[in-house]
Amino acid sequence: MGRARVRSEIGRHCQAGGVSRSTVSRVVNDQPYVRPAVRERVLKVIQETGFHPNVAARTLASQRSWMIGLVLPRSVSSLFSDPYFPRLTQGIAQACNQYNYTLALFLVDTNEDEQKIYHAFPAKACWMASWCSPAKSVTSSSSGWPT
Repeated sequence: MGRARVRSEIGRHCQAGGVSRSTVSRVVNDQPYVRPAVRERVLKVIQETGFHPNVAARTLASQRSWMIGLVLPRSVSSLFSDPYFPRLTQGIAQACNQYNYTLALFLVDTNEDEQKIYHAFPAKACWMASWCSPAKSVTSSSSGWPT
């Protein structure tokens, strides 16, 4: 149902704007090779209908999740009782918002839990904060996270 809904949404915008699916896609993704008059017409239809691109479809098509994971040790109670972690989380969340990333927050109790997240998380980057050592950015050969 999700895929048919996306197709019909784009199809409606094609019909209303009198353009092809490729043109609507180029406009939505802010790509070149669209005449200014056509871009304006498509943007007007998008604004009038309140269309928003499907995030899941974009993730699949681009193979980018636009997600950053933040892995914090311990429990929820320690997250809010220690002044370091709320400030850290707030700063990372502000940066994610500024650059249109989604922040996924994980609270772990054991190294095993940390490793499960590390290997399964679909993000390109993950930041792990520790009680004993400075926060670090990590990489994984399976996920391709940068260091």
